[in-house]
Amino acid sequence: MPSTEAAAPVIGSPRRRQALVGGALGRLGESVLAAVLSDPRYQRTTVLTQGPMPATLSGLSALPIDQFLVAPSMSSGPVMQDSDRTILDVYLCANDLDDPMARTPNGRDNIYAPLPDPATILSVATAAEAAGADRLILIAPLAAWQQISMAGRMLPEALEMSLAGLRIPAIVILRPVTDQASRASNRAETRMQRFARFYLSQLRFMLPAATRSLRSAEIARAALAAMARARPGLTVHTAESLQALLAPNVGPGNAG
Repeated sequence: MPSTEAAAPVIGSPRRRQALVGGALGRLGESVLAAVLSDPRYQRTTVLTQGPMPATLSGLSALPIDQFLVAPSMSSGPVMQDSDRTILDVYLCANDLDDPMARTPNGRDNIYAPLPDPATILSVATAAEAAGADRLILIAPLAAWQQISMAGRMLPEALEMSLAGLRIPAIVILRPVTDQASRASNRAETRMQRFARFYLSQLRFMLPAATRSLRSAEIARAALAAMARARPGLTVHTAESLQALLAPNVGPGNAG
């Protein structure tokens, strides 16, 4: 169930941290990657790619997704004692490759590995578990009209329950409002499908006034705040509780 109250972070020590970012596509993925890179808590940030990346930004390293799935490891040195080991935070962005807004127009995100379906997301999360992830956050935007239905807020194909079953101490799911899914996609639609999509999209007017679409930068900031306030178990933030994460006194520097 959504968690809106402040909570003590799962890990409060100043030990070394590193972040792994998957699905860094489109405006949302790029915003999340940029926010993580600019967060002073992380000494190292790794992004999942579709192959070797010729050059990276300062503080950013690339890791081919197929390599990570086969041999999940985030350590580049000898095994450290538990008290000294690096804390691993994982940020995953679910991608809708049928949405033209989910890719950058100049193709600069082509190198990044997409997370287009529940099976891929679960595979990466399972590899992150094997790599010793301490906290994992999945950002899975939801169309505005779907926020009305509690069933619509659930991740497809029992992904939510599968994630909760992983041996990762804290897992957070963000379901921000987006209008992208209500736009026409690249897939061919029948007349009935178009009618159904239009009819359901009108339900967004039934949403509370507090429920609004967030800009990519706001979602990225909410993700950092949610990670900092993560608590043991599974926490789901929907449109309403995301507003609390964006409060002025809540931020990456105030917890974790």
